[in-house]
Amino acid sequence: MTNKKGITPVVAVVLLLMMTVAAAAGAYFWMNSITSSLQSQFGSRVTDIFGSVEIHTVLMTCNATTNTMSPLIINDGPGNIPSGAWIAILSDQTGSQLSYNRTDNVPQINANDLLSFTFDWDHGTPAVSLLNSTRYSISVENIATNAKTSYTCIPSGANS
Repeated sequence: MTNKKGITPVVAVVLLLMMTVAAAAGAYFWMNSITSSLQSQFGSRVTDIFGSVEIHTVLMTCNATTNTMSPLIINDGPGNIPSGAWIAILSDQTGSQLSYNRTDNVPQINANDLLSFTFDWDHGTPAVSLLNSTRYSISVENIATNAKTSYTCIPSGANS
């Protein structure tokens, strides 16, 4: 008689190892699909909040008398720009930063809509007096969406 009792445990161990590898592979692919699904859902929610926002400055009013600059911003994207704060960085014609300013409570800019608001450089950091016939560059950014635009202007008014 041949003793075949030694083969049965070996077959059992091999089957258990194959089931373990199959279970581990299944768990890996299942977790991988869950994480990619969550990432795509989160990304689409961020896009849903702001949509695609593209802004341009179509006109900049610069006044040395009132020491103000007022950009006329157009929202070219399909998403709305939420109401809130905007910042502005004022630079001279050489590109050196002169001042930083912030304005709050700017209303929402809907898609394909225009809005103008004012930065008062008497309240900039530091305060700056705009000079007549001097070229300035202003970079404007919406804090909530990081949408940016820039424009160059030469103030008119009494200061010189």
